[in-house]
Amino acid sequence: ETAYLFFSLIALSLFDSWDNTSNGAQSIIQCNELTHPTWLMDMRIFDRSASSTQKANALKQHKLMGYQLFVSDVKMAEVDTNSIDTTSIDIILTIQNKGLAPFYSDWPVEFFAYNISSDKIEKNLGSFPFDWIEIQPDGKNYYRNIKLEIDLPLGQYQLLMRIKNPLTD
Repeated sequence: ETAYLFFSLIALSLFDSWDNTSNGAQSIIQCNELTHPTWLMDMRIFDRSASSTQKANALKQHKLMGYQLFVSDVKMAEVDTNSIDTTSIDIILTIQNKGLAPFYSDWPVEFFAYNISSDKIEKNLGSFPFDWIEIQPDGKNYYRNIKLEIDLPLGQYQLLMRIKNPLTD
């Protein structure tokens, strides 16, 4: 019961100051580095009684958590032909996780051909497994090789990529 009371007192003052060491608690920054949280919840911060300092410090904490997947480089051969008939393009992506936490699910990646002149997505080029769990928040480059089969009319296109959330609700 004493431990619960102590935790409750710290929780009530968690964001009163930055880095939260003034109330005898551990440093928020050190806890983040040790636990690599994707997200945490403090419902009190949405309470009208939370001060502007508490809200600002909660936002600082929010920005320190989670994953930040970053495509730092894309290499692909330029397709220069008068007509494209079911051609494949090899793409090499360089990806980094600049965040604090790994991405814990292997959600698929989808690629799309965006037609610049018509300002619309021309075609879904496919969905691919990506092994996101392997891409750690360690500052290293990770590489993914993708072979896209395309069948597009003549035109200028941009390649779009997204991580597809498999949850439907």
